[in-house]
Amino acid sequence: MGESEQYKDVCKGEFEKINHKLDRLYVDNGGESFQSKINRHELFILRITKLIYIVVVPLTALFLNTIRTFIIEIMSHTK
Repeated sequence: MGESEQYKDVCKGEFEKINHKLDRLYVDNGGESFQSKINRHELFILRITKLIYIVVVPLTALFLNTIRTFIIEIMSHTK
């Protein structure tokens, strides 16, 4: 049995099954595909990252400024 015959007899059918399953994962067939879920998850992560930069960073700066002001007030009263 040559390599070509062995491929046709053993591997070709298995590769076709695997390719069919992969196609079903990455193509929307009326429902949400695996790739669509990944894309939605990546968009969610991007939005959360933007939220952190827009909300958390300024709040942290405000908090640190408040602490600095508090320390300055305490130091001015102790002199």
